[in-house]
Amino acid sequence: MPHLGFAIFVFVVFCVPDLIWWRWADRRVRDTRWARVVVALFIVTMMSMPLTLVFFRSFALRSHEFFPMAYTSAAMSWHFLLLPATLLIMLASRVRRTPTVESRRGFLVGAVALGPPIATGITVATTMPLLRNLRQRDIDVPVPGLPPALDGMTIAHVSDLHVGKFTRESCLARAVELTNAIEADLVLGTGDLIDLSSRDVPQAIDFLERLDPRSGHFLCEGNHDLIDSPRAFYEQMERCDVPVLRGQERVVEVRGEPVQLVGAPWMGTPQDRPVARDDAFPILLAHHPHDFDDADGFKLVVAGHTHGGQLMLNEQLGFGPLLYKYWSGLYTKPDRSLVVSNGVGHWFPVRTAAPAEVLKLTLRRADSA
Repeated sequence: MPHLGFAIFVFVVFCVPDLIWWRWADRRVRDTRWARVVVALFIVTMMSMPLTLVFFRSFALRSHEFFPMAYTSAAMSWHFLLLPATLLIMLASRVRRTPTVESRRGFLVGAVALGPPIATGITVATTMPLLRNLRQRDIDVPVPGLPPALDGMTIAHVSDLHVGKFTRESCLARAVELTNAIEADLVLGTGDLIDLSSRDVPQAIDFLERLDPRSGHFLCEGNHDLIDSPRAFYEQMERCDVPVLRGQERVVEVRGEPVQLVGAPWMGTPQDRPVARDDAFPILLAHHPHDFDDADGFKLVVAGHTHGGQLMLNEQLGFGPLLYKYWSGLYTKPDRSLVVSNGVGHWFPVRTAAPAEVLKLTLRRADSA
């Protein structure tokens, strides 16, 4: 038997709105048989995912093993974007009549009823290529107190892979190609190596072991890494040569200078990690960029988590600035700098104006104010 609370949650959040829209749309096209069939087939198809999750809860973590990626993209786009927008339009219009598609007004209302299935199909068709696109963004990072020997030091920032349903081998292969072409001194990952299921850790490890930095490769944890089983994630990562710094530090030599690398734990506080050293150049790896404000002593902070805002109208308008103080690119304070990556992979199948990316960071000396 499914867990009752989970079943009720899924039914209320997903299935009830589906049924409300179905009833509304069916009434709009009730005199046109083919339109009613299209509406019914569409909503039954969209409802099949949440209903499956009710009875097989583990599918929430492993849905990409059972559902085609295009279908997962369609179901998520419908339930998280298009359905809420459609319900708002329904409430705003408050059409009281029930005209048919054969009438002039009925044709328009029928088009509205059939619009969501068409919009979902268009969204999937345009989204699938975007999930495979990956850019390299080069950022010169001014760093106060940077040792002269580290002026020009390069970092490949490879964050938020989300290995799973939307990040497949073609994307990972492209990320390997871009990262290794940088020939960076360090490769740093800032969490969300996997999307949901710990069963995807071996594929993520295979990706990590194909990268080739000069002086080291280090990670910190992200919230998605811990969703399924933190224990399973860490047990598997112990078999990997790339260390996950969970409130830990490593000191490595880069261009003859000691560099301190500290990983911020996802649910931790500044007291749960080592402090910045005076005898090494300190870098903080943090999944959430808001750790920048509590990074006293660290000259450089690298972070991810935001996906550049995911749904943006341009670089300054969208979910990024609505949800985060720092969401993409370079930010500076008098004593430190922050770089936030849009991430390589995807947990949601739609991105607008926030391209997936591998970052090439080149550190430059800057005077502290």
